[in-house]
Amino acid sequence: MCGLEIFKKSILLICLASSVCYGEIYKWVDESGKVHYSQTPPNEAAEKIEVPSEAENVQGTSESIDQPTSNIENQKKYSDYLEQERLERKEKRDRKKQERAEARTKCHQTRAQLEDMNQGGILYYELDEKGERKFVADKRIEARKESLRKYLQRNCGGA
Repeated sequence: MCGLEIFKKSILLICLASSVCYGEIYKWVDESGKVHYSQTPPNEAAEKIEVPSEAENVQGTSESIDQPTSNIENQKKYSDYLEQERLERKEKRDRKKQERAEARTKCHQTRAQLEDMNQGGILYYELDEKGERKFVADKRIEARKESLRKYLQRNCGGA
């Protein structure tokens, strides 16, 4: 065999190998809660994930592809998948952060309301059907204070 023929066969072999060397992708969470991805599972708890095909159209159906996808295309799909996962985790963190901020605000408002009620300087009333003031009995005020204390105990680490 001449050197040129060996070279041609080598190139052909490399092209064939690179077009079919797309592997499976696994996802798992370690003991510290960090998410990992790789082409080899570390244990049987790893979840095999499906990387969406580039040929999927808007309705989610796949069209047949005549030629095999290249490693670069597979890496792009994998990269897109990881980016989507990252964005979803960021959205989840942002939602939790917003919920915690709202909970802190609610606790602050509840503490302030209870403090106002404990100082006793405010007269509590409701409006009747005629729009006239009707003062609230002390018993209902004490029940409201107790309700606020319970809320603070359950949701805000105490009064």
